[in-house]
Amino acid sequence: MAVNRYYSAIAQDTTVTSGITSSSTSVAVTAVTGFPTNYPFALALDYGNALEEIVDVTNVAGLTLTITRGVNSTTAVAHAAGATVRHVITARDMTDAQTHYNTALTAGAHGVTGALATFLGTPISANLAAVVTDETGSGPLVFATGPTLSGPTITGTVNAGGTTGASGQYLQSTATGVQWANVTTPATGAALADIFTLMGA
Repeated sequence: MAVNRYYSAIAQDTTVTSGITSSSTSVAVTAVTGFPTNYPFALALDYGNALEEIVDVTNVAGLTLTITRGVNSTTAVAHAAGATVRHVITARDMTDAQTHYNTALTAGAHGVTGALATFLGTPISANLAAVVTDETGSGPLVFATGPTLSGPTITGTVNAGGTTGASGQYLQSTATGVQWANVTTPATGAALADIFTLMGA
């Protein structure tokens, strides 16, 4: 798994102060000018020749670097005093970037996991409901001007036909919904029932 590595645009080349073996876990250098101050960061020992080895620096104490040997498919080998040391970007940096680019959200790209990752990968109502915790009701989302509602509880102002009824009007049931009706209109049995219902009778 990729880890956060650190970089510096002002790191200067340095050299190994005294030789190290292939099993050494630290290396002394002549300078650490411009090196990153967070860890890990990568260095190439014996930069530019057949002995080149990539190491990860996990700590710096003065001019002594604690290192993880032979990273990014290189081999831990001995390095003599005077070997060039350079702060580098490695092949794995490019590989990590490409891997991340090709990782689906459902597989944890950008650290997105769980229900949110599932929703972003397949944005359907059921997956969104698993992300939201304060929803009411059930069933699919409605983004329409004429949704079908089943047993809703409505509070506040109810408009019929997109308007507010005039003074003296009431909501009347019809075969297809509700409409504003005038109280002065001779009331049918159904209309009277509607009025009584609205009055709480």
